[in-house]
Amino acid sequence: WSKRTPSTANAEADDLRATLFRHPHPRAATPDLFLCTNLAVFCWLLRRRGEASKKPQELVPALHVLGMAFLADAPEAWRSDMLQDF
Repeated sequence: WSKRTPSTANAEADDLRATLFRHPHPRAATPDLFLCTNLAVFCWLLRRRGEASKKPQELVPALHVLGMAFLADAPEAWRSDMLQDF
């Protein structure tokens, strides 16, 4: 998001999910587990925002290992929503 202004979190989540479906590996869009580190914004988008977040049966489990840069890559407009979810 450094070179452009992000749209809504839901729209970004749906775009990210669509990108995973376009990946050449057949399991890219259906992982067994997300390992979320300091780039937790991507896990948050995939698990808590967008169309798939409305279908709890499709949620992928996640292991979160967060450090000091937890919110560094999250656009400021999304940070309060992220913190409420964690």
